[in-house]
Amino acid sequence: MLEKNHLEPCGSSSSHRSLGSFVKIMNALMGEVYAELYFLEIPSFDTERILFVERKKGIENYRIVYKIAERAIRLSEGYEEERILEYQRKLSPNSYKILQQLFESALYQTRYPKERRIVLDGVQYYFSNILKMGKISSPEENSLIGKLIDICERIKNMIQSDNRPLVFEDDFRGEMEDLIREINGDLE
Repeated sequence: MLEKNHLEPCGSSSSHRSLGSFVKIMNALMGEVYAELYFLEIPSFDTERILFVERKKGIENYRIVYKIAERAIRLSEGYEEERILEYQRKLSPNSYKILQQLFESALYQTRYPKERRIVLDGVQYYFSNILKMGKISSPEENSLIGKLIDICERIKNMIQSDNRPLVFEDDFRGEMEDLIREINGDLE
């Protein structure tokens, strides 16, 4: 389905019904952190997770962070402090730039779906850079956004594997560049 190849804008009135829950999740996972970009997952029956990049003391000093809530934040009563697992690594400037280009390509192709879809079960995915935010619910694996999610999942695995600075290998960068071209070429 074409809509699964694009993120949807996050500005509709129906999206504001869950705004309180979204803010609660972001506050628990991010606190006062200013992220250059992020990928947030809100599954129906699991805990929330976020992958984000922040700039640390300096123009080209990036840190990529993956956080996992131990309990569903949106279901918590709010009086207990959330327990969050955190993995982080330094991210090379070149790796940041390709990831930033990938997010920007997807975000600048956001559009409202031709048909309204209601998803009661699945995962809500949110992508954001400094200027724009888009979302999608449970896209097909082989769709463009499904491929973007797969890349983010692989990055999360890389972050958890060790503590060395993260530099995307040539093959992985090539996959990201190919997806950028695919997304930018899908201008129907």
